[in-house]
Amino acid sequence: MEMSLKFTQDEQKFLGKLTIATGIAWPVGLIVTIVLSYGVVNLFYPKDTNLIAGLCIGAVVAFSQWLIMKRYFKIGTWWIFAAAIGMGLPFVIEFIFFELRGNELSITGIELLEPAVFLFVCGLITGLLQYSSLKLLTSKFRWWIIISALAWGLGWFGLMLGGVIFGLISGITFLRLFKLPVNVDLDKGA
Repeated sequence: MEMSLKFTQDEQKFLGKLTIATGIAWPVGLIVTIVLSYGVVNLFYPKDTNLIAGLCIGAVVAFSQWLIMKRYFKIGTWWIFAAAIGMGLPFVIEFIFFELRGNELSITGIELLEPAVFLFVCGLITGLLQYSSLKLLTSKFRWWIIISALAWGLGWFGLMLGGVIFGLISGITFLRLFKLPVNVDLDKGA
């Protein structure tokens, strides 16, 4: 399958908006995580924890995607909840593992890769939960599982710009793999 990276003007607008939205949402999700962790979670659990990190970042990034995507095709709010659950669940499992064993869960044993692999797993779960939202768009909707895992995992290497990487990967996927009908006037109703 050939995947061209040439885009129409409408497709460029979609990709630009999605990339900007997720680029902003990524650090906003981190800020929301910090505020809620220290302002709420630490009231009940005094140790430093990433317990709600995935939930917050997943929800904020998916909300930003949903705001853009709903202008182009019918997509429900499950998209947001699926990301919050998919990104949050591995953090909860890691928290429970830490509480039971007293040490951090290690997937690779390589410190630099550990967060990327962890986010890859989070993205895989998120993709599994979100792909049903794409069933009506294309018969290739199952590819979203892998794309989501790659986008979240590779986003780690962008650090604060991770949302830009995530936005580009997911946006190009929506435009090419899923052949979105991006034929609406983006300036109307936006």
